[in-house]
Amino acid sequence: MNSYLLRRLFPFYILAVAAEFIFTVYSMAAADSPLDMSFFGIVKTFGILLLTTTSAFLVMMIPYVAYLMLLPQNWQNGRLDKYVSYFFYLVFAASTLGEELLSAYFWQSQGLPASLAAFRHSYNNPGVLVAGLLASPWLVWVCLAFFATLIVLMYYTARFTLTAIPAPKWLNRVFQTAVYAAVCVMTYLNINAETLMVSTNDLNNEISEEGTYMVIKETVADYAGGDFSKD
Repeated sequence: MNSYLLRRLFPFYILAVAAEFIFTVYSMAAADSPLDMSFFGIVKTFGILLLTTTSAFLVMMIPYVAYLMLLPQNWQNGRLDKYVSYFFYLVFAASTLGEELLSAYFWQSQGLPASLAAFRHSYNNPGVLVAGLLASPWLVWVCLAFFATLIVLMYYTARFTLTAIPAPKWLNRVFQTAVYAAVCVMTYLNINAETLMVSTNDLNNEISEEGTYMVIKETVADYAGGDFSKD
């Protein structure tokens, strides 16, 4: 992949990694159970978190990469490209920050990381979900901070989704998109948080599993196994 594609994806990746890092630090500070705070325990926790975050990021960016492949060269940085890129960035920022908020809620109210199990638990026990929301007045301030952060991100950083680096020719972009798809598949198949155990500490292992990554993994596993109704 040439510098054009990497440059277009870079602002999205920085946002994903920064949001995940901030939430992980918060999770460690707010944890009720003892963590493995040894040097290697922390390094492995953040290292595997970076791998799972990258794996989820690659999958989430597939629609944007497909758009960049189809974008005519003479439309690069034009009005349409600007609006479409800003829209993708807004959706990505909202979903990334929203996932972190949901993760914070599940950790606070249910002691669960963001996963299909957590969503199913809330779906099957709506009373618990409502009670948790009513007992969390801080969520109002968090939601206000969420929208304020989105506004700041769009105002100050959305423009970095565009670049002066010229787009490669179409056939070259098709090849690079195929390479990107292959990297996505290889990353998904080879990065498995369940086999890359951080330590014997369960909390470290749970923190190292990025929420979107876990939802993607569990959803694919459910479809592959034909099980869509786990409790």
